[in-house]
Amino acid sequence: MKKLLFAAAVMLMSLTASAQQKAPVALEKAPHAFDNGMKVGPKKAEANGIILGGYTSDTYTTNGIGYNMNVNISVAQVIPASMLKPFDGGRIVSLRFALCNDKGPATRVFVAPVVDNNVQPDVLSKEVTWQQEGWCKVDFDDSYTINSEEVDQLLIGYDLQNVTGGYQMSIVEEGTILPSWVYGPLANDGSSAWFNMGTEDYGNLSIQVYVDGVNVDNEYGVTTNDFGEVRTEVNKEVNANVSFIGGGSEPITSLTYDVLLNNEVKGTYTADINPGVGYASPGSFEATFPAVADGGVYDAIIRVNKINDNDITAVDCKGKFIVVPKVVERGAVVEEFTGTGCGWCPRGWVGMEKMREKFGDQFVGIAIHKFNSSDPMFPTSYANLQFGGAPSCMINRGEVMDPYYGTTGDICNDVDAVLAVPTTVGIKVSGEYNENCTEVNAKAEIEAIVEGGPYKIEYVLIADGLEGSATAWKQSNYYSQYSQSQFPEDIAPFCSGGEHGQSTTFLVFNDVAIASSYTGSTNKATAPGTMAAGEVKENTFTLTMPTKAILKNAILIDKVAVCAFIVNPDGTIENGAKFYLQPTPEQLGIENVNNSSEMTEVARYTVDGRQIMKPQSGINIVKMSDGTIMKVMVK
Repeated sequence: MKKLLFAAAVMLMSLTASAQQKAPVALEKAPHAFDNGMKVGPKKAEANGIILGGYTSDTYTTNGIGYNMNVNISVAQVIPASMLKPFDGGRIVSLRFALCNDKGPATRVFVAPVVDNNVQPDVLSKEVTWQQEGWCKVDFDDSYTINSEEVDQLLIGYDLQNVTGGYQMSIVEEGTILPSWVYGPLANDGSSAWFNMGTEDYGNLSIQVYVDGVNVDNEYGVTTNDFGEVRTEVNKEVNANVSFIGGGSEPITSLTYDVLLNNEVKGTYTADINPGVGYASPGSFEATFPAVADGGVYDAIIRVNKINDNDITAVDCKGKFIVVPKVVERGAVVEEFTGTGCGWCPRGWVGMEKMREKFGDQFVGIAIHKFNSSDPMFPTSYANLQFGGAPSCMINRGEVMDPYYGTTGDICNDVDAVLAVPTTVGIKVSGEYNENCTEVNAKAEIEAIVEGGPYKIEYVLIADGLEGSATAWKQSNYYSQYSQSQFPEDIAPFCSGGEHGQSTTFLVFNDVAIASSYTGSTNKATAPGTMAAGEVKENTFTLTMPTKAILKNAILIDKVAVCAFIVNPDGTIENGAKFYLQPTPEQLGIENVNNSSEMTEVARYTVDGRQIMKPQSGINIVKMSDGTIMKVMVK
């Protein structure tokens, strides 16, 4: 994936188990295209030189990243225990890293274990002087024996004199993307700590270690991972990513494989692997699934039988291949964790608005204001979703991501990816108010495109245009301490001097969850269950409008939508839809009175123009202190 580095304040957290910390220092990219790489062929696995790292090729970039200040820092990549395991018993003997230029020197390399989320003393360390573009390989005076049972992670890193505008650190989009960390005086108070650099979605830091003493028995070997679920339309070929781990002394440069559907071979293909993948190193390829004429759910196998055109014992990975006989509209349900007390949440507010504008009704946005209970929009009942921190979001209850940056630098790319995958269930939703607008009667029509389930269904009411004048409605805003030039144009209004460039600011909130089919954490909607291909079911549920005055008085009943979404057995959302309610003129009259707390009634008339002193059964014409005139239905 391609993700540009923005001149944005990266929210960083301490590597220790203590309180989380944020570093306001902006991580920047070089002011040139971030795709200029130097490539050399992959290293052959030798007795004294197996490479371990997020990626194992010789690639480095000549346009990198850095901090906009002169500061001495330590930068490191996290190698998890799961990646260390194939190297157990091996000894780390060397480390290499790459710099993009000669702007500032690296002065030391190190290896440090992480146990119980705490960085331990260095087990390997050596001083260096490296101030030029390219790779620096350092042989340690001692070695460190890997034991994945004794550590949670290893930090492999180097000390760097970061220079303003230097952009010395190389980062590469290859391999399995691992977190990168920085130690330095980057906290708000100028103190030093370990902070996450926030580069996981950009690529791997150009740093690797060499491991000696690992026995590689076979010249060629591979371990593939099951690929889950692949979908396409009838008569349409599709590609899917398959990940693997190299398992032989020779780097993998090509894989030949058969595709089996319901145990029948449907095609044979070869995938080139560039750069090559060495022993115990991660890799992936795009597997081709052939076009199929009949819709349905197939058991699928990718059977690898050749490496570099050499026969091997077949290696299988499995999954499901789903072919839909027709394409129906798919919605992207974006549930955002946010709140008025969250200072970084203006970024989420911007992201939600961006998705709303681009995708229209296919964007089923649900802003869940559960960050702080003082928020006027705090929901009393909703699904118990594990977001972690704010702002964050899930698309169709997939992975947690940033509601502005997503996984590629633009959340809209993630929504596009979801909408591009055909759905196995169609859903349409409608609804109407009861007479006095205290309840909404919702109805969903569900159509199974292929056999599946058992499914659940959830309903949510969302409201647009929510705002208020009380202090509780003010949105906290940490961006006010930064200049507008540091951030993208759509976030800049929240920076110093911008329209919302204050530490707290009034906003108009859209897509806010105001009611749901949950009571506490229990969903009360009747589940549609398992459905046969082509089966259609109707489902209904009655939602209760909010009664809390501060929220109730802010709701405009002609800006409320009912959302419904189908939940798969694994908890992900298969499809969702929304429908804006259409109140009657009489109901709008009632609503206008309910939401006119700052206005007073000055006169009341019957429909034939007679002034009356008190409400009279039927339609009343009411004149308010601000000059507005409205119809009100009186029982």
